[in-house]
Parts: sequence; C-alpha cells; structure tokens
Amino acid sequence: MSKMTLLEIINDTDLPPTQKQRLLDLVHERSLNTIVESVHGNAKAHGWWENKREFGTLLMLCVTELSEAFEEYRTDKPPIYYYEGKPEGIAIELIDVVLRIMDIFGHEGWDFQKALEIKHEYNVTRPYKHGGKKV
Repeated sequence: MSKMTLLEIINDTDLPPTQKQRLLDLVHERSLNTIVESVHGNAKAHGWWENKREFGTLLMLCVTELSEAFEEYRTDKPPIYYYEGKPEGIAIELIDVVLRIMDIFGHEGWDFQKALEIKHEYNVTRPYKHGGKKV
C-alpha cells in the first residue's frame, strides 16, 4: 500500500462536504506552504522583489543570517531576547535563515513541504552518522 498524504486521506473520506471542507481548511491553515506564501508575499510587499534578484545573492543572504546566528552563539544571551522591541538571539537568526529559504521557495513556486518530507524520509534511511562521517 502506498503512502497517502493527509489531503488525499481527507478527500478519500465519506464525510459530508462541509466537514471535509473544514478539515481541508485546517490542513491548509497549518501548511508550511501557506507560511511560504505569506513569507514571500510579505517580502514582495516590502519591495524585496521589485527588481530581479540574483540567485547567488539570495543564497549568500542565508549565509549572512547563519553568520549572525554564530555571533549570537558566541554570547551568553538567551536564544530569544528583545532589544528595543526587536526580537534577537540565536533562535531568531536561525529563523531568519528559514524565512529567507521560504521566500526563495515562494518566488520559485517550489513545494517547501514536499521537499522537506522527501529529504526527511531519505535521511531516515541513512546509516548511523551517514556511514562514518566525523562531522
């Protein structure tokens, strides 16, 4: 038996249409792709996509956020704190990486949730420490 997605399971049920739609709405509300759409829409609304963006630059912006996370790691500050009302900390910088990646996925029209599921399912099959890697 092949794996079914939650949407396929819901669509395959004999629930009344109103209940089926409510379940579909709940899944959509909590979908990572819905968050991707929102993140990308926010980036567009704030002018970040008015001009064509070089893909390499987008990737380096992710690296920049990782560098900022590393700088936070080097402090004794909590993972989330506020400075003049702005959230800061290593957890926030790591989320900035995720947000930048989501923005890229939104711009490209890629399925974030599916890519995440595919990669995780593959990682589950990998050997301990991927066959002996030290780091």
